[in-house]
Amino acid sequence: MKESALYRPVAKFLEERYGCDPKMTWFAGCGRPLSFASGFGKRRRKADVVGFRKHEGTTEVHVVEGKLLRLPAHDFEEARNQLDNVRAYADRLWAVFPQAEWQADAAKHDSWKRGLRERGYGVLLALVKNKQVKEVRLELEAKENPHVDRARRKELIEAVFGEQEEPLRVPSLGTEVGKAAARAAARVVELMVGPVKEVLAPRGREGPFLATYYYDSEDEWFLVGGFEEGNLLVQGDPFGNVLDDGRPAIWVWRSLGDLKTNESLILDVAGKDHPEDTFFYVESEEDSDCCPISELDIERLKATGFVFEFSLGRTISVDGRTEAAVRKDVERLRSWARQIGGKA
Repeated sequence: MKESALYRPVAKFLEERYGCDPKMTWFAGCGRPLSFASGFGKRRRKADVVGFRKHEGTTEVHVVEGKLLRLPAHDFEEARNQLDNVRAYADRLWAVFPQAEWQADAAKHDSWKRGLRERGYGVLLALVKNKQVKEVRLELEAKENPHVDRARRKELIEAVFGEQEEPLRVPSLGTEVGKAAARAAARVVELMVGPVKEVLAPRGREGPFLATYYYDSEDEWFLVGGFEEGNLLVQGDPFGNVLDDGRPAIWVWRSLGDLKTNESLILDVAGKDHPEDTFFYVESEEDSDCCPISELDIERLKATGFVFEFSLGRTISVDGRTEAAVRKDVERLRSWARQIGGKA
């Protein structure tokens, strides 16, 4: 029997047992193209079976890898590794094996199932007669995958369905929390158009203080306002997103350029004495990080791909502050930022 004999019966099992859409179920050899990046590399590969279940406006993705257990330990490990490589794409992941070959290695079942269960993967067994699959049965239920990457999952869905816009849940804050959030946002805006603007945009000059600087509902990020003066950037953080501490603040940043091209400058500046409340901010291709400057490790950043925009920053507290006090802090931190080395 060829491994490909498993695919269509497994696709039908997903349709009947889990409500996957038979019009959109994909399996290798079905005549429709579908591939995606494998693991951490750029090599593209195909899964064996991919099912899509539409439910209440969302799409649940099932990915299955099948193997014949001719070399039991090797083939099992290969199936598990293939699932590891596509883990980011699916809500539920399955391995499927011929039932007779699975049962022939009963001594390995406990360790095999334990290894799959720890990852949340499921097991399907195919009853084969005369080289044809007569039935697919459930051996181990696949759990909801906590490691699914929304961007990669969306990539896989759009490869089949075309561009999609899925509904996004926005939970109710409750009356008191809602009022607190509104007060935090309003106060940051008041300070940005008040003392921050007075210091950084005197003589009536207009700046984009009320423009939304950055927002991303899926990643729960929202920064408001923003003013640039050379390499100086001031931005409002009403919900404490930068440090993920929920405390409203105003940030004063001094950009030092990309770590990839300005490493010597950054090493020189970072090696000087800085106030204890100084943080560094750095970006990779897909992420960012913000930590106290006392935790700065340039080699670690380079090793993990954080080699792009690098800035030093300090916060201005919003809670319990008058506009006059905030104005003094803006002037003080503006002076601090100007004293940092490098081109202004």
